Amino acid sequence: MELQVALRAGANVIGVNNRNLHTFELDMKRTDEIAALVDLSEIRLLALSGIAAQEEVRHYRKIGVTGVLV
Repeated sequence: MELQVALRAGANVIGVNNRNLHTFELDMKRTDEIAALVDLSEIRLLALSGIAAQEEVRHYRKIGVTGVLV
């Protein structure tokens, strides 16, 4: 998994693309899944792609995401 590669490389900022770049389908829960796998006190997590509403931004902030790409 790309996440493990990033963590082994010492990344402290990780962007999660909610869009599958092979099919272009959105999976808005992808960021939630990654957030559950990392220590958010050590990793700055960014949610990328598909974010269009304020309620989505609030949700991501609630689960510890540091920033979003709107």
